[in-house]
Amino acid sequence: MNLIRDEPLIMLTGPTNVPREVLHAMIKPMINYRGEEFHKLYLSKRWL
Repeated sequence: MNLIRDEPLIMLTGPTNVPREVLHAMIKPMINYRGEEFHKLYLSKRWL
């Protein structure tokens, strides 16, 4: 765990800090839920 932060840690009851990994995942284009890519993903996770 890295104890030195390059961004301030805000500990208020309002909005929370979002990790960079999450922010990068959120900027990826969405996949079509009717498309083949979603169908394959759905079938691979359905047992969960």
